[in-house]
Amino acid sequence: MLKPVSFNAEELLAQVLCFVEKHVVPYRGIMDQLAKRYRAIRDAYPMLMALGLSVLRNYILLDFVAENACGIRVSELDCFNKWLLRVVVYEIRYRDISRDRVDKYLKRLGLTGNCFSILRYYDIEPLLQRMNLVDELSIRYSIPRWIVEYVYRKIIKDEVELKWFIRDLAGPQPTWIRVNLLKTSRSELKRKLREYYIFAYEDPIIPDVLLIEEGKDKLTKNPLYDKGYYMLQNRASTLVAHNLGVRRRGIVYDLCSAPGGKALHIASLTKCKAHVIALDISSRRLGVEYEMVKWQGAENCISIIQGDVLAPPLLSKAKYIVLDPDCTSLGRLGHSPEIRLWVKPEDVKRMARIQKKLLSKAVDLAPSGARIVYSTCTITLEENEEVVESVLSTGRVEVAEPLLRLGDPGIGLRSTLRLYPHKHKSLGFYVAVLEKK
Repeated sequence: MLKPVSFNAEELLAQVLCFVEKHVVPYRGIMDQLAKRYRAIRDAYPMLMALGLSVLRNYILLDFVAENACGIRVSELDCFNKWLLRVVVYEIRYRDISRDRVDKYLKRLGLTGNCFSILRYYDIEPLLQRMNLVDELSIRYSIPRWIVEYVYRKIIKDEVELKWFIRDLAGPQPTWIRVNLLKTSRSELKRKLREYYIFAYEDPIIPDVLLIEEGKDKLTKNPLYDKGYYMLQNRASTLVAHNLGVRRRGIVYDLCSAPGGKALHIASLTKCKAHVIALDISSRRLGVEYEMVKWQGAENCISIIQGDVLAPPLLSKAKYIVLDPDCTSLGRLGHSPEIRLWVKPEDVKRMARIQKKLLSKAVDLAPSGARIVYSTCTITLEENEEVVESVLSTGRVEVAEPLLRLGDPGIGLRSTLRLYPHKHKSLGFYVAVLEKK
């Protein structure tokens, strides 16, 4: 566990962000752990969380500014000082920070003289406008260049739409919640949320989700949340349970289940009439899922099992199967910006190989007539359409029409669904509904 060397915001964040990069761990998770242990961090949590996420969402741009404005070579800094530089440059450019507050850090980084004023007012637009489109978007929105190039080459070839896509992929996502129908209705929850000054709008397509417009900071700090009346869940991922098609009775296998959002949604939709076998290989993540199941009141209809999907400890075949495997998570770059620090092109091929094996095993487990929903929170063809095509080529399954449609048609598989941040107010997401022959 990380032990803070300082509770000063700049030094603390530099240490945390360096830890996140080195250990490939979620920024939110580390900050939550620290807030539970240290009151000073808990008291400043909203500011620290927001500042850290902002630095992560802009780190490539911040390096570009520092190098061009003051001539510093970011690549030559050690991990801590690299992140300290990024935090300080962000504060100078985008927060009303005084020179006295950050002067000691500028000196430590060798940025003396008039560097504070230069960093604050340096105009990067002339430099960006002379670049090609891919380089410009990569730096402007701090998305690794290979991702921008990949999207332009394979997904979105219109330059104007590409700009919108990268902009919304990189930034904060809209906040959605899913209603727990085991405890309340959407209309009733919407009314009760107003009592806590949380204002929500009903999704016109998905019947059990709400878009939060005001009061986001109160979402996890009120009795309705504590009692499990709702949970934070992006509208894209709710398509999985809705397209599974189970309404009442039935056995559902949720492979790669943890942390449990989709299993809980199935329990909610079926009012716990269906029984979900939640399988995952990670005992740690299953521990989180177990707590969520209790919180949402679904203990009677979700059984948690630790095991490998490729050698599942399952006794019978199920008519309904969910497979939402690990992926490169490129659709979550706005929500979890630290992903951009470590995901590489080779990860796409590596994950696709695993996903093909997992989907093939899911098909093996399914009897004739079974419905299988495959989904990811990434945007690559290799992890989405090409994985589905790998099982279609065996002749054992066929693509079924979605029961609830939201998003664009899949690329080459038009009955599958692709969701994009700039079009659908969601994560980048993919859903395919399959039926076993």
